[in-house]
Amino acid sequence: MITREEINEKVQSRKRKRKRITTVCVILAAMIVAAVIIVSTARNHSESYMLRQADKYYAAHDYDEAIEYLDKILALNPDNAEALLLSAKINYSIKDLDRAESAVLHFLELSPNSADGYRILLQIYTGQGRYDEILAKSKEITDKNILAVFDEFLTEKPTANMAGGSYDDALEITLTSSDAGDIYYTLDGSEPTTDSDLFDKEEPIVIEEEGDTVLSAICIDAKGRASRVMSETYSVTLPDASAPVVDPAGGEFYQRTSIHVTAEEGATIYYNWDEEPEVGGEEYYGSIRVPEGNHVLQVIAVNEYGKSSDVVKYNFIYYPPAPAPEPEPETETTTEETTQTTETSETSQETTE
Repeated sequence: MITREEINEKVQSRKRKRKRITTVCVILAAMIVAAVIIVSTARNHSESYMLRQADKYYAAHDYDEAIEYLDKILALNPDNAEALLLSAKINYSIKDLDRAESAVLHFLELSPNSADGYRILLQIYTGQGRYDEILAKSKEITDKNILAVFDEFLTEKPTANMAGGSYDDALEITLTSSDAGDIYYTLDGSEPTTDSDLFDKEEPIVIEEEGDTVLSAICIDAKGRASRVMSETYSVTLPDASAPVVDPAGGEFYQRTSIHVTAEEGATIYYNWDEEPEVGGEEYYGSIRVPEGNHVLQVIAVNEYGKSSDVVKYNFIYYPPAPAPEPEPETETTTEETTQTTETSETSQETTE
């Protein structure tokens, strides 16, 4: 039989058990609430969440709120590329160009092939008139897509009417640019500046020397903005001069003879007797008379490119025939002698009679 004391003990035990269960439930509930608060707080302070908020406020042109979120992100993670790019855009929009430049330069260190990043940077430089820096930075770039972005902010580079390549004739090169401005050029591969030759639209650039010529050109507009450098390499091999044709081609002659020389169109002919001719020496015009004696005619042709032909040599021998002997003079009888003879004859006849 159970005593009253045992019954009381069981009752107290059940109470203690319910109290423990209640305490555990309260603790679990508190932990759940705390977890919710922590998760919510973490969510509200995560980089992705704050970046979405910054984007939302940026789209709504609420730049102050957007910057506040971006500053929190960059305080947690200074290398957050998305936050840096958005910060650069916003600060450019509100004309805080120093902060914009700092953000975009940091961004480009992390994303060096970003066309968007370079576009913002060049917008900043253009707004500050820093054209030389735009041009200088373009020389560091090799990516064609990035260079295309630079071309949006630079004067259009010149173009040549003839592409680089191999040619067998002298060239006349003209340069043009769709942007109004002056075009400066060099022919030795060096980078042109405003101290280089100024291209005259009325006079083409003549390339008539054999070998490789590197044409480089830039265009500078009225604001002083320079283009990137245009460069073309021309390899010129000029044709050799053809040998002149001599008619007659030497021989022995016994009467006065004229020599005729022909050469390719545009060539100049030089000649000499018994010695090699010199360019600028005796020039051929019309014909050459064969001199008396035994001589060698030497002839060259210089074409329109200034190239000399091989020397053509022909031997000419001319000895005129000896003159015919002159006839002896005939004896003439004078009238006086005839008269005297007649008279003498008549006297002789009279005497005989």
